[in-house]
Amino acid sequence: MIAAPRIELATQADLDALAEMRVESGWHRNEPILASTLAWERGRIFVVRAGATGAPVEEADRIVATTSAIAAGPIGVIGNVSVRPEFRRLGLGRLLTAHAVEWMRSQGVRTAWLDATVSGRPLYQKLGFTETTESWVVHTPMRNLDTDRIEALAAGFVAEAALPETLDTLAHLDLIAFGGDRFGLLRAMAGQPGSILLIAHRADDDAKQPLGYALTRRFESPYTGTRVGPMVATDDHIAATLVLAAIRAETQRSADEVKSGATFFSAGGGEMPHARAFFDSIGAETEDDDIVMRLDLDNRPNGSEPPAAKYAEKARLYSWSSSMLF
Repeated sequence: MIAAPRIELATQADLDALAEMRVESGWHRNEPILASTLAWERGRIFVVRAGATGAPVEEADRIVATTSAIAAGPIGVIGNVSVRPEFRRLGLGRLLTAHAVEWMRSQGVRTAWLDATVSGRPLYQKLGFTETTESWVVHTPMRNLDTDRIEALAAGFVAEAALPETLDTLAHLDLIAFGGDRFGLLRAMAGQPGSILLIAHRADDDAKQPLGYALTRRFESPYTGTRVGPMVATDDHIAATLVLAAIRAETQRSADEVKSGATFFSAGGGEMPHARAFFDSIGAETEDDDIVMRLDLDNRPNGSEPPAAKYAEKARLYSWSSSMLF
């Protein structure tokens, strides 16, 4: 174990290096998420640089370990825990995760969540996290989707592109689905180049009362398709309406960018079996992924339920696990 290396806050100048670390870990670059996290006052990306480890290095400023965290009221999320191979087994992952937990605690977070890989679970368990449920993902060639069923479910509803500021009208939906106020982060993501905010409502509703929303954006180079999420819907009809709008937005791109054999509709999922059943029913087969883990940071008095109990209110709502955004 190294002697207390200094933990720093990442800056916008570190974005490329952070994205490259994600690629080295087998993930997408996700620069829009990284940039949005840095831009939000309740988001943090913590890093350790090579010069702080005490190891002899030529590039002292090189980032060798990182993790991200958001504090959305009572709900906090940790993601992107990554340590370069040559700096593993030095306790850097544990150091950064513990630091992120303490920062969230200082921000009033009561329940922390993360999506853990098999290799990461022992570390998180030592820090007090407990397993809750398996997470799942959808990564399907668009040609596999049952568009007839999707269109039938979406009949009578419409999803339209909206400006990022419109997210404020979705507060009631997202608070129930997520359990905390993450609107500043969602606005930052919706404002990223290439991002589209879709809001669904009844086709005959002149007031356009929102019944769900989805954020969509293209995967960065090399292009493989569109990522959909976070996504919140009040039932299967709204979910189908949002999926249909995402498909149409993608297929409107030029033929040079969209190839039927290479374009994928992508989304992710959490603990909601009804959401998983919906995706399976439209031909977007789901796959088991990691494990959602949670850590309660306080004990509420008088036997009151922790904020995580809000998740029971999701009975008729969708919110993919990477609504955590990492």
